[in-house]
Amino acid sequence: MNILVTVGTGSFDTLISSLEEKFRNSVDIKLTIQYGSGNRPSASNSIHDMFDFKKNIDELFYEFDLVICHCGAGTVFSLLEKNIPFIAVPNLERVDKHQVELAKYLDEMSYSIVCFDVNDISNSILNYKTENIKKYQKTLFFMADDILDYLL
Repeated sequence: MNILVTVGTGSFDTLISSLEEKFRNSVDIKLTIQYGSGNRPSASNSIHDMFDFKKNIDELFYEFDLVICHCGAGTVFSLLEKNIPFIAVPNLERVDKHQVELAKYLDEMSYSIVCFDVNDISNSILNYKTENIKKYQKTLFFMADDILDYLL
């Protein structure tokens, strides 16, 4: 299975370390890791590629069987709108805990598998199934006409 791991512009070293540890010698799992401003992962059999940032990373999403991502809104909604299978992992290393709210929403709405504990990430990957995932329907929101009608 080819997996893209993306952590955004910040760091999420515990997620990457957990994946490195669990799949270090795996021949079935190939990881491509975008590690952001965090520590560069060490080379292993399971790591196919690694980089800190990539402009337009969402163009890579289609090349993988699965994406593992932090719960950054930009990444999550890009994956949802593209109907890309992913496992969301809220980054609890951040000072603010806003990613937990988005993770709870994804979980409650069944839009994604959510792994709330990085130590369980290998189980989330090995047991990943799309049957229980609901397809996200983007709701377009245009208020310009209503605002203009109100003001005029």
